[in-house]
Amino acid sequence: TCGLWTLFHVMTLGVVEYNSRQDDYKDMISTGDAANHLRDYILRFFACDECRKNFVTSYDNCDFGRCDRLGHDADSTTLEHWKELPLWLWEVHNAVNVRLQKEKAEREHQPLPTVENQWQ
Repeated sequence: TCGLWTLFHVMTLGVVEYNSRQDDYKDMISTGDAANHLRDYILRFFACDECRKNFVTSYDNCDFGRCDRLGHDADSTTLEHWKELPLWLWEVHNAVNVRLQKEKAEREHQPLPTVENQWQ
């Protein structure tokens, strides 16, 4: 799934880059619409059932401020607003990594990784 996460991150950065090069707002992609397409893609094509359910539930619950941070009107946003899309996905991805580390530690009856013991 690392390749898929890379694709998702590149896609969100692509929205920022694409919008920053447009002169007409009607040609821009809203962050909310891009996020909806990402959600729908994961819902339909992500092979891991648990991963798919976790992502869609998080998305639908507006976790990480998605509903407040991502808008559906490209003409009312600026570069700073467009940057919220890749930042939001970065936060989602980090939360997934933390959850997976916790699950692994529990399975292996190991302490959770910390900054101190991570580099030993």
